[in-house]
Amino acid sequence: MRRFAKVTFRPLAAVMLAAAVSHAHAAPAPKVKWEARVPDTVEGNINVADLRGNGQWDVLFNTRDYGIVFCLDAQGRERWRYEPPEQVRLCASVAVLEEPASGKKRVLSLSRDGWLYCLDAEGRVSWQRKLWAGSLYGGPVMATDATGETVIAVTGEDGRVHNLTPEGAIRWVFACPNSIYDPAAVGDVDGDGRAEVLWGCKDDFFYCLASDGRMKWRIKTGAENASGPILIDLDGNGSIEALFGSWDRNLYCAEGKTGRVLWQAPSDGQITNSTAAADLDGDGRPEVLYGGHKKLFCVDAGGKPKWTFVPQDAEEMIVSYPPVVGDVTGDGRPEVIFGSKNGTLYCLSAKGELVWSRSISLVNIVSGPALHDIDNDGLLEIVYATSGGDVICLATRGSARTKAAWPLGRVHATLNANLGPLGLVAEGVETASTIPHGSPAGGTRAAFDGVLNVQQSQEKKEGPVIDWLMGQNYASFADIGRVRLYTESRDAERPLRGNLEMTVTGDGKQTAEFLMPLEPPSGSAVIEVSLPDLLTDAGEQRVDARLLDDAGGVQAHTVLEVSKVLRAPLRQQAARLLDRLQDEEGKGLDAPSRLSVELMRRLIGYAQVDLEGMELERARQILSQIDARLSKPGPLGGAPATAPSNPDYA
Repeated sequence: MRRFAKVTFRPLAAVMLAAAVSHAHAAPAPKVKWEARVPDTVEGNINVADLRGNGQWDVLFNTRDYGIVFCLDAQGRERWRYEPPEQVRLCASVAVLEEPASGKKRVLSLSRDGWLYCLDAEGRVSWQRKLWAGSLYGGPVMATDATGETVIAVTGEDGRVHNLTPEGAIRWVFACPNSIYDPAAVGDVDGDGRAEVLWGCKDDFFYCLASDGRMKWRIKTGAENASGPILIDLDGNGSIEALFGSWDRNLYCAEGKTGRVLWQAPSDGQITNSTAAADLDGDGRPEVLYGGHKKLFCVDAGGKPKWTFVPQDAEEMIVSYPPVVGDVTGDGRPEVIFGSKNGTLYCLSAKGELVWSRSISLVNIVSGPALHDIDNDGLLEIVYATSGGDVICLATRGSARTKAAWPLGRVHATLNANLGPLGLVAEGVETASTIPHGSPAGGTRAAFDGVLNVQQSQEKKEGPVIDWLMGQNYASFADIGRVRLYTESRDAERPLRGNLEMTVTGDGKQTAEFLMPLEPPSGSAVIEVSLPDLLTDAGEQRVDARLLDDAGGVQAHTVLEVSKVLRAPLRQQAARLLDRLQDEEGKGLDAPSRLSVELMRRLIGYAQVDLEGMELERARQILSQIDARLSKPGPLGGAPATAPSNPDYA
């Protein structure tokens, strides 16, 4: 396991890195309460939650490259960390769920390779689920609708959107034809009491799906959409609007119920981050804040410009994540706080004037700040982080009694409910897009000294795709358990339908066959197959999965080849090859042949190490190459066998 030093905690007196930037008419930056140092870039939104339910607040965030979930207490001391078993990059934002019945909190974090981790209040794994949703800038989002159903939505750069239960079971999966960068938004946008899922995609469309996975509407924009949406009632009419930015340099406001575009507001560059909304001028209607290339824009609820902020001290200001909004000066009026990739944290007045700024040299701010009274002293604190691993808490004069209008960048409790309450899945909820087949236990088979090697291949066709999500080597049949078969249409205009046919052949004889109708509402489905129920003890088996149209034509076809690789025959093969090399040496070989013999003997040694470590497929490849080389007639001085590329052989 990777080991890093504990978080370095530095109180106010020890903090010397940062300097307040002085401007004409600008106030000094707030004082630092504490600063912690972690061993990696902090990217994504800072989250704040009372994980233990005792009134003590925790600060939560991911680090990017080393992939660690950190939990700090209100004084900046490390309370716990979670490191995934393998070094992976973690997605930008951490989400928190709360179960109403017990009050227990859960922390959700998504890895770059698609693992969704659910941790308890002490950082222990409650469950983990492998998804086809790897992402770098995204993260899970969730909300509980009026029926009591909680939706966890996870998007990924491979274009898939997963809808999961609080226990991690997949309700449905939807496939887009291109990548999804930012998190989705979840909420009831049409007033039916059920939560819809909305997101932007690189295919130039913005999507809205119903709670059962059917597409309600989509909007065509002028370019890719990589900005996560927010959901808010802008005009106070009781209906929800969706706000999202596009790479076509426009901010869009769409009617949640129909997808009708109500207005567009321009930017000075591609909009790659999310937005924020809060009533800045006290007229009862929220203003909308969004960042462009070198500017921060503010428009009213109808999309008309109110002000634009351009810094005087930076050649380029890129707003990293959405601003937070709240009174941090104690004057009763809201301020706007946001970070930039020039390493500066800005605080603006409600009119867009600079109040103060704070810079740290040689770092970027690529995380969204949090605005909260984390130490229960009655005053708000600002917590933000940098690419250098600095996590900084600033004291403010803003009273905690004045609720911050937008306290957390992409985890607002009601408008974009990453921090939504965790509800119980209502009885009778339709989950037909996840189709179980076989027993949960996965059957029983006799133990054997070896591994199961799985090879996948797919027939390339236009139209729907079908693919397995599983590993390559398993220690036993039981170790395979349930695996997932994804079937999906990448064309939103042509949803998936037809039948899934699966046949299993072992040692040349068909041993199982079944046919399953598929009409998922979303055009995508997940079949959880208990392969041990279908496989036999045969040494070589093949599983064919075909997606058939209504006339029986094959729309998509994928093949699994499952073979037993036994250790004893490989040990015997290694011993036989060593004997053969010894015999060759007794024949008086020339120099090139002696070199070949020495290299092959060394490779056999590598294979024997692999055999003891149960890396049987790698050992089998090495031994097969050497066997083939020794079977050729003629001298041994030709090209020797080579080991598969692996750092163990370096």
